[in-house]
Amino acid sequence: MKYYCKELYVNEKVKMTAGEKARDDLDVIVESLGYQALQVLYGDSAKNEAKNPISKFIKQVSIYKSFKAAFSKLKQGDTLFIQFPTMQTTIFFKLLINYLNAKGVSSIVLIHDLQSLRHGKLANTSVFRKFKTKLAEIVVLKGATKVIIHSKNMAEILVAMGVDAKKLVVLGIFDYLIPGFDSSLREGKTGKNKPVIVAGNLRAKKAAYVYNLPTNCDFNLYGVDFTGRLHGSSKYYGAFPPTEIPYQMEGSFGLVWDGRLAETCSDTFGEYLRINCPHKTSLYLASGLPVAIWSQASLAEFIVKNKVGITVDSLYDLHRAIDRVSEEEYAEMLKNAKRVGEKLRDGAFTKEALNHC
Repeated sequence: MKYYCKELYVNEKVKMTAGEKARDDLDVIVESLGYQALQVLYGDSAKNEAKNPISKFIKQVSIYKSFKAAFSKLKQGDTLFIQFPTMQTTIFFKLLINYLNAKGVSSIVLIHDLQSLRHGKLANTSVFRKFKTKLAEIVVLKGATKVIIHSKNMAEILVAMGVDAKKLVVLGIFDYLIPGFDSSLREGKTGKNKPVIVAGNLRAKKAAYVYNLPTNCDFNLYGVDFTGRLHGSSKYYGAFPPTEIPYQMEGSFGLVWDGRLAETCSDTFGEYLRINCPHKTSLYLASGLPVAIWSQASLAEFIVKNKVGITVDSLYDLHRAIDRVSEEEYAEMLKNAKRVGEKLRDGAFTKEALNHC
């Protein structure tokens, strides 16, 4: 039998999914392939932030026990699909992987984010945090049967950290489901001469570049926690639910950028673009929008190969890069974005990756 982890909070006998857009989409996709939900149940206390070392340890053990209870129902020959890190993390997850291996259960771990790659090399990251993160992540990947990763760049790093290359499967890009997608609702919202779209988390700590956008290009911003001021014709439109934002975005290209600077993608979040596949890229393409992306991002190769957008070294080059795109070339990018978007809305990339597991 094939199963997938379904994390649920239990409050007064009411189950509430602990999900988000990317995770929820993956649940839908694997269900369409015959995977059954294996419910991992824990109380609301699992959502509470532990205040001291003892309570933190108790919480970690409690989460471990919740997973162990669920995994005990699996039998030899079963397959379990796990989205990683789990919504509620425990440093004891390696023990759970060992438990699955001992039972003869195959595990397919799909990576969302790896803090050991994002923060592990920072000078200000403590030795304890590096050890804890590695214990919670890399050892799990080493023990899993198969690991679905973002990119070839991520594969190279994980292999260098001791993960067996034979168990790694490259996803390439995350799918983005839009049930009942109606392309007619996007008519008139896309055009080469419209502003560039920035969608996602706009918090200054996460996306500081948004507060220093170049003045030679107009931008339309969509997302949470924007607190800055915009120049010229640039506008902030607020935040929208994941299935509504595809119909709200108006512009020429969807921007994939991160970090502090507009000159280049820098620091922890910017450098992470070299190995990860930002979900916002999938949002843009699933909505039929071409993409403008940092030239050194791992997804830049995908954008160029599929002719669904442009790459730039700096946001100060963005205006000129768009000007160099002819109307015919833009029309071709739109056509290709719609083609790739259909695949993303169908879950094609996840299905292909699972076929290789």
